[in-house]
Amino acid sequence: MNTNDRRSHMLDKSLYAASFTCIALSLALVAVAGAAASGQRSERTTLFTQCPPLTSMHWNINGKSGNRYIVETQSFSCARALKLIPALIKQQGGYGDKILRGPAGYKCLSGERYDNPHALAGNCREGGYSGPFFGWTPKIS
Repeated sequence: MNTNDRRSHMLDKSLYAASFTCIALSLALVAVAGAAASGQRSERTTLFTQCPPLTSMHWNINGKSGNRYIVETQSFSCARALKLIPALIKQQGGYGDKILRGPAGYKCLSGERYDNPHALAGNCREGGYSGPFFGWTPKIS
């Protein structure tokens, strides 16, 4: 395997891991929203801080529309996440493989596209899988 093939293989593995992370985050955020709506507590709520809902860019998903987003953090300030996310949402999204321009030192990826060109869902994490984190997804009722 030559150097270019190795790089391409490493990039494919990296994008696969990033896609898996975004899909897992999106599913987890939906589960937390469902548990919150039904009055149940999720084990996830002990690991992540659910921030106040964010009002930002309008979305339309499967016949439902709104402008509110669920935001979660881990070892990251809700106030700071709520300030950063609107600029991230305005960027062009993709399905878990689109790298977004986020805060210095953080790797930010878009999540589910929801048939929209913007990053309506996504997450940012500093370092590996254990660093400070924040993520967002549309609040679909």
